[in-house]
Amino acid sequence: DAAFAARSDEAPAESVAVSDPFVGHRVSISGLIARPDLNGKVGLVVDAYGESRYTVYVDSVDTPETIALRPVNLRVLNPKADAPASDPASASRRPAYEELRQVQWLPVLAAALIEGLPWRPHSPCVASPDNTRPASDVWLVSFCAHLLDGEVSSRFVLELFGWDKPPRPALLCAQLAEVGSTYSAEVGPDEAVLLEHCIGPIYEQLQQIVGAPEFSGVKAALSRRATIWTGPERGLLPPSQVSFDDDASLCRYLAVAPPSLSPFRTLLVALGVRESSFSADDFLKANTCFVRDYGSSAPLPEAALQECVLNLRLASARGLSPETSPVFLPDADGILRPSPELTFNDAPWMPSAGQAGTRFVHGSVEPELAERLGAQSLRQLLLLRDKFTDTFPCPSSTQIQEALAGFGHESNVLLDLLEVADVLGAKGVHFCCDRRLHPSESLLFPTLVEFQGPALCVFMPGVALTTEELCLLHQHSADRWFKLRGRTPRFGRRFASAYALGEVSGLVSGGQMFLCDPSGRYLPPGASGRAAEEADTGAPTSLPVGRVYPLVPGDLPRRFPDQFAPFSMFGFDALSGKPLDGTILRLPLRSEAQAASSKLSGEAWSATRLHGTLTEFRSRAQTTLISLETIEAVSTSEWLPDQTSPVRTLMVSLSMPQNDASQRGAVLHDSSWKKSGLSSLFNRGKKESMLVFDLLEVFRELKEEPLGEQASGEEEESARETNQRLAAHSSSFFSASSS
Repeated sequence: DAAFAARSDEAPAESVAVSDPFVGHRVSISGLIARPDLNGKVGLVVDAYGESRYTVYVDSVDTPETIALRPVNLRVLNPKADAPASDPASASRRPAYEELRQVQWLPVLAAALIEGLPWRPHSPCVASPDNTRPASDVWLVSFCAHLLDGEVSSRFVLELFGWDKPPRPALLCAQLAEVGSTYSAEVGPDEAVLLEHCIGPIYEQLQQIVGAPEFSGVKAALSRRATIWTGPERGLLPPSQVSFDDDASLCRYLAVAPPSLSPFRTLLVALGVRESSFSADDFLKANTCFVRDYGSSAPLPEAALQECVLNLRLASARGLSPETSPVFLPDADGILRPSPELTFNDAPWMPSAGQAGTRFVHGSVEPELAERLGAQSLRQLLLLRDKFTDTFPCPSSTQIQEALAGFGHESNVLLDLLEVADVLGAKGVHFCCDRRLHPSESLLFPTLVEFQGPALCVFMPGVALTTEELCLLHQHSADRWFKLRGRTPRFGRRFASAYALGEVSGLVSGGQMFLCDPSGRYLPPGASGRAAEEADTGAPTSLPVGRVYPLVPGDLPRRFPDQFAPFSMFGFDALSGKPLDGTILRLPLRSEAQAASSKLSGEAWSATRLHGTLTEFRSRAQTTLISLETIEAVSTSEWLPDQTSPVRTLMVSLSMPQNDASQRGAVLHDSSWKKSGLSSLFNRGKKESMLVFDLLEVFRELKEEPLGEQASGEEEESARETNQRLAAHSSSFFSASSS
C-alpha cells in the first residue's frame, strides 16, 4: 500500500502514445491449429512487435505462459482501459497493473469469520486481487471470493482493484444461492443480523438493476434456487414457492413473504414471487417435494408428516384433482405412496379380519380427504372384492324431469305407486310415513348419510321384482304396447313419480336391495368398464347410477347394518339372512338443502307434508280400491321417532261374494255400462247383473301438532282421546252393466 502511495506521488513518466487496439487488454483466444488447447482461454496482451504479432500472457491455464499470436486469433474482452482514472501513470503502465491484478500475492483469510455463513472451500494463503474482496464484504462474498487479511486505506489501491465499487451481481447471486442452500436456524446467523448484513444488502443492490440487460443473468441464476427469505422455520425458498398474498398456514415448501421483504417487492416479483394466492398445482408440486426429500421407502419424521398432511388439506381445499397427476399420501407407517395404492378406513365398525394385505392411509388423513385425493374406500373395496355389488340401468335426471312435468296433485305419487302394485299383481299395499332418524355410521357410502331421515315406505307383500322389471317400471312412456305380467299401466309415470318426493330410492325385493340415483350425485358409478376405474375413488358422478346388492346369506347386511336398518319393518329383518316375501320401496324425503341444488325437482318434502298427503288420501281410498284389479287392501301408518312400532292410521279392504270373485276388474275393463242410461235399471225387458263390493274402512286420526310434544293435565288427556279416536264404515257399491 505504501509503495503504491509513493508511486502515485512521483512525477509521471514520459508517456508513450499507444494506439494499438490490443496492447493492455484482456483477450479471448480462438482459431489456433498448432495449439488447440489454448482455444477459448483468456490472456493479457502485454506487448506488440512487428506489424502482426502480439505477446499474450495466458493466465487461465494450469501453467501460465507467454505466447506470440496474430490479431486474427484475438478478441478484446474489455475494450475500455482498466487503469483507474486517478492513476498518474501513462498508458504504458496499464499492462503492468493488469498483470498485478492477476498474480496471486495478496494475503487472504483462511478461516471463516462468522459461524453459519458459507465459506469458500480450500482457501489458500494468497490470492489475486481480482479474486479478492475487502474483509468488510464478508456478508456479501464469503463463499465466492477470498477476503483480504488486512486493511486498505489507499484510494488509489481501492480503485485499482475495483474495491471502491460493490461486488459484481454474479458474486451476489452466488452468495445468496449458497446461503439459501446451507442456512440452518440451529447454526445461525440470527434472523435480524442476516437480513441487515447479508440478504437485505444483496436484495437492495440487485433491485437497482431490475429492467437492465444484465438482470436477465440474475434472474436465470436465482429464479429456480432457494433465494427468498421466509423466516427461520423454512429459511429460503425458490421464488415460485413464495407468495405476497396468501392467508393459508402453509407447509415448508410454500410460504408467505414476511413484511420485512416489502421494500424489495419489485425485485422479488421480477424473480417470480407470487402476488396472488397459490393454486392447486403449487400444492401438488409441494407434495412431490416431500417425495423428493424423504423418498418412498422410509417413514416421514413426525414434523414432516404433519406438514405433509397440512399440505394435502390445503391442496384439496384449492381444488386439487388426482386425475391430473398422482398424489402421494402417507400410509399407516408414514411412508409416502401413490394414493390409488392406499385405502382409507371408512368402515371402522368392521373387524380387521379379512383386511390382510390392505395398505391403509395414515390415521391423520381424514377419510373424506383421502377419498378426494384418490385413495380407495374400504367399503367399496370389500364390495368389489367380494362381488357384493352389481349395476342396473337407471333413468337420467332429464328423463325424471320430463316424467314429473305437469305432475299435478301431490297425492298422484300414491296413486301411481298403487297402479304399479296392481300391475305386479299385489293383493295389498301398505304406506308408512317413517319419521325416524336412523343411524348413519355403517353405510355403504358416506354420501348416503343424508338419506337416513324421514321417508315414505311402501310395502307390497307377496310381490318379488326382478332387475328387468324394475328397469321397465322406471320407464315413464305411456305406450299401449307396454305390458308387465300381462297388464298395461294406464298413466305412464310408474316408479318415476317416486322422485317427486326425493333424490334417491331404495328397494328391497326378495333377496336383493336396489339403490337408484338418477342425478348421479350420491352413489359412485358402476363397476364395469371405465366406470370401474372411477368406482375405485368412490366419487359420485353426474351420470345416473343404479346398484344391486345381495341380502342372502346376510353377510352384507351384517357388515353395513345401518344401511339396512330402515328396511326392518313390515315384519322383515335384513340381518336374518332370509329373503323378503314381497317388496319394500323406501323414498327418503327431499330436504330443503337438497331441493336447492336438485336436478330432479325443486320441491322439498317434510314429514308434515307427507302426513297431510296420507290424511287426504283417505277420502279417495275407497273409490281408488274399486278401480284396481288385484289389490284387496290398502293401509297407511306413521312411525313416530320415539316409538318402537308404527301406528296404523287407515285400513281399507275390499271383498266380493265368492261366486263373483272372477269379475274383479270388470269396472275397469268393461266400460259398456257407461253407455246405459239410468232407465235401463228399471227396464224389465233386459236382464241385469250387479257387481257387489264390500268395503271396510278403519281409520285413526293423528293430529300433527301434538306429535313429539309433551302435554300435561287435562290437555294431555284430551289430546290422547283425539289421537285415539277410531271410526269404522261399511258400505256396498253397486255397478250395473248391460246383459
